[in-house]
Amino acid sequence: PGFPNHYSFYDHLKNEAVHYHLSYLRSALGISNDSFVFACFSRPQKMEPGIFGTWMQILKEADASVMLFISYETTMERNLKQCAESHEVDPNRLVFMDLVPFKEHMKRYPIVDVFLDTVLCSGCSSICEALWTGIPAICIAGDRMCNRIGHSLLVAAGLKELVAENLDSYKSLALMLYFD
Repeated sequence: PGFPNHYSFYDHLKNEAVHYHLSYLRSALGISNDSFVFACFSRPQKMEPGIFGTWMQILKEADASVMLFISYETTMERNLKQCAESHEVDPNRLVFMDLVPFKEHMKRYPIVDVFLDTVLCSGCSSICEALWTGIPAICIAGDRMCNRIGHSLLVAAGLKELVAENLDSYKSLALMLYFD
């Protein structure tokens, strides 16, 4: 199992939740059914100001959208909400989920419309999970192994059109998927 021509091994068969996850409701997180959900499930250490600012630009232009995160700590929530306010984005548009066991976590993916990757250190497991559950992921082609993982996974999955060259094209891809 895994992706062809990619260094990592990902056992998608452990994702039993993939077959019954559609019962997970947006309302459990306070997300309206008509909201478009962008998500990043990476740890906060991977979120640097450039990508966070791009996410806030996306939310400003995609006015019926929210951004979904895993809450790894309350400090993270407070800091990201303050950053959202500094970008003139309503902090309530940032939705935080508790960290839960893997099978419960996998039930959450169907509420996501587009997964947004980080830049300095790309997601690996989270991008694999998104792809295995049918969620498109957007990343930026980096110049080091740690920030080329998403690129490699998307190319291996035949989705090279979701690999952006820079933050501007990343934002454009996200908005294209939002308005599609």
